[in-house]
Amino acid sequence: MSKIIQVMTKFCPECGDHAWLYVEEDKFLAWERGDLLVTQAFPELTDDEREMLLTGLHGVCWDAYMGPEPDDEDEYVDGWDDTYDDYDSYDPYDIDRDMYDAY
Repeated sequence: MSKIIQVMTKFCPECGDHAWLYVEEDKFLAWERGDLLVTQAFPELTDDEREMLLTGLHGVCWDAYMGPEPDDEDEYVDGWDDTYDDYDSYDPYDIDRDMYDAY
């Protein structure tokens, strides 16, 4: 097992503070070189901890920055047209050709 090191995260763009995380040195160096994705290098870290390594955003600051999670799945896409709920029958060439007659 590699040596455990303490690393300082980037400064949070929301609150301006930073955090300290303990990670394995060889994995950290491989991630820093670009040899591993953050999820490959640090599967033991939480999503919030990996986000702090990448951007500096804390979990609480992320919630303040991005706003609350929608309660209903439909709120994710405002104004989504449910005409093609069955994607197998979706035809991208099925357009209203009458609207082009004026041109």
